[in-house]
Amino acid sequence: MRAPESTDRSQERTPLLAETETHSQGSKKSQIEVSYEQSNSSSSSSDEDNDDGFHESVWKVIPSLWCGAFLSALDSTIIASTYATIGSEFNASDQASWVATSYLLSSTALQPLYGGLSDTFGRKTALTFANAFFLIGSFGCSISSTFSQLIVSRIVAGIGGAGLGTLSSIVVSDLVPLSTRSTYNGFANLVYGVGQVVGAPLGGYFADTIGWRWSFLVQCPITLVSMLVIMFWVSLPKPHKKGHISDLDFVGSASLIAAVTILMLVLQSAGTEYAWGSPRVYLPLIGSFGLFVLFFRTEATVENPIVLLEVITSRNPLMCGLTNLFGYMAAMSITFNVPLFLQVVRCETAKKAGSRLIAHIIGMCTGSMTAGFVIQATQKYYWVAISGVLFELLGCSLIASFGTETESWQYLAYLFPAGLGHGLILSATLIALISAVKRSQQAKATSVSYLFRSFGSTFGVSLTASINTHYLQKKLPAALSNFPDGTQIAHKIVTSVKYIDKLPLEIASIARMIYNNVLHISFYVTVLLEIISLGFCLFIKEYPMNRER
Repeated sequence: MRAPESTDRSQERTPLLAETETHSQGSKKSQIEVSYEQSNSSSSSSDEDNDDGFHESVWKVIPSLWCGAFLSALDSTIIASTYATIGSEFNASDQASWVATSYLLSSTALQPLYGGLSDTFGRKTALTFANAFFLIGSFGCSISSTFSQLIVSRIVAGIGGAGLGTLSSIVVSDLVPLSTRSTYNGFANLVYGVGQVVGAPLGGYFADTIGWRWSFLVQCPITLVSMLVIMFWVSLPKPHKKGHISDLDFVGSASLIAAVTILMLVLQSAGTEYAWGSPRVYLPLIGSFGLFVLFFRTEATVENPIVLLEVITSRNPLMCGLTNLFGYMAAMSITFNVPLFLQVVRCETAKKAGSRLIAHIIGMCTGSMTAGFVIQATQKYYWVAISGVLFELLGCSLIASFGTETESWQYLAYLFPAGLGHGLILSATLIALISAVKRSQQAKATSVSYLFRSFGSTFGVSLTASINTHYLQKKLPAALSNFPDGTQIAHKIVTSVKYIDKLPLEIASIARMIYNNVLHISFYVTVLLEIISLGFCLFIKEYPMNRER
């Protein structure tokens, strides 16, 4: 696919990928090389001849990187359709959200570091590091014998998962001109969507048949292959100067990780284990705020910051980030609460409940691909972004109308527009962000974009899990107070949703009704989140996509 002729090639120049031959012991070995020097020295008269070769070569590199996006997506929906089963097995349904939250917590904390790490030590080193940690963590989850071991393994996996999607986007920014990047981003999100489509029913199938541990084990060979391909087959951009460990911003990194971790822990326990007015809540919040202040002060003075304040505080990066923050909160709330609603309220199996998410994921793939082609054809992204949030808002409003009498086709029809909007906004906001920053800032700007997404994912799961647990602990004992041992029964239901299936029909019906009411509170919250997301999206500015940066 050719870039439009209006593209300023002297400023928005993509490194050429040249296939080189190396001879060793009489045999030829083909390796893909990324060469900034070659691109900068190429004459303009050869641009047209090189374009077709460039696109042919770039498609050899990028699919190996998209394995990371596939794994990240696979993990998200596999967990969404199995975490209730995992929580019940460990008698920890009230803490089951930690299966997702622990991963998101470490992923969010490490997200912005990968841009700086890849600038300092190179894209290949950072990608290898990310894949290795994801592999170790996933394997650890598959052999965990206690809930604590599982959570620790999820934290390790999150350290690697933080870099899988981020670095893929960074490398695409290295290789592809801005004017055609929306199409590549569309395909990347399509790969992400395929991972989600596979993950939802696959996780449910494992939970219902051979066991949830296979949900983690199945990710290990894919990760291993991805890591080996990146290590031995693909050559990626190298840093301009050799990096040293002393180049890293340790104070900024430590303060950000600590601030995010404390904040996530507080959000997970506030309103459930401790009252919002408890010192165990507001004191850590004050500490987290202080650490964020230290982080921003450090980034303003350090020589090699992990987050560029001039980027994060400028208009488009900030507005795109906040749009994604609240949009992702709503999207993750849907991903985790809809399967829970279907399993508990509608008595569906984990496999069937997970497969319902396919409509949401197909919508996301459709939206992402549509955004890619529309943005490349029009060189405009503002109204694509606005349309995306409006579709998300429509979908969340329809999902909030789910009831015990909802027809099967309605679940699919109502989930689709929410996914469609999410796909549109993913592609549009990333292009809006990249178009507003200098090329030298793109790696760290992309990391910041993914940081906002990770924050949204973590906040969305934590917020709705806290809402669900708080109201279940409040409403279930009151509803079952007239039954013998009603309080104990309510406690067992909160810690294991599978316990409902063992109860007499009358008590089980009451428990499912309470779950229905509580989950709808979370559904209404997603509508509010999308309204806030729309408010920020309106302030995104349209920049020319071929302007000099």
